Amino acid sequence: MPLRHSPRSGVIRSGDLFSDHVPSFRSAIGRLFAAIAMTATLSTCDTIHPQRSTEATSSPQADPSANNLFKCLKNCWGVVINGGTELFIKKTAIEHGVDPVLVKAVIVAESACDPKAVSPKNAQGLMQLNPRFHRLKDPHNPQDNIRKGVAELARLLKKYGGDQNLALAAYNAGEGNVDTYNGVPPFSETQAYIAKVLMYRGLFSIL
Repeated sequence: MPLRHSPRSGVIRSGDLFSDHVPSFRSAIGRLFAAIAMTATLSTCDTIHPQRSTEATSSPQADPSANNLFKCLKNCWGVVINGGTELFIKKTAIEHGVDPVLVKAVIVAESACDPKAVSPKNAQGLMQLNPRFHRLKDPHNPQDNIRKGVAELARLLKKYGGDQNLALAAYNAGEGNVDTYNGVPPFSETQAYIAKVLMYRGLFSIL
């Protein structure tokens, strides 16, 4: 790219170096920030739901090894930021009137982007759905899981008048608890879950 000079002083104006590339420069900076932030927030990636480990020999405390972290970051980058799964999330979310960024955040908080994740209560896949309740033939199929999970999230958002806190609380703790307490249940796990999802939502909204 040729350098520009001030017509009077002949001095290179630093602003001219980036003026034609501000949008792409900002996008690159935004993605770099997101990658750094994701690394920090997912540094305990396998402990997001340690009980949902797919390894039968895994202990309750996840192994915070570099390999596990790299695998998690790779999964999440492909699922929520880049690739065909991201496009499917966006398409499905729009069809159901749900914010695609919120869906991405739920996926990260629920399964750390592991399509094979399974909980002790048999919640499975990216959005941690119980095949028995949601009629999933293959809960580990990303598209099937996302389709059912987004539909469930949409239903809860509609039930609670678009209140994301209540919908997320119901997704995590069950509608019965939300209705019983007439709000977010006083469960530390559920409250931490909501905060986590909203944190991820804020992160992914800059991409």
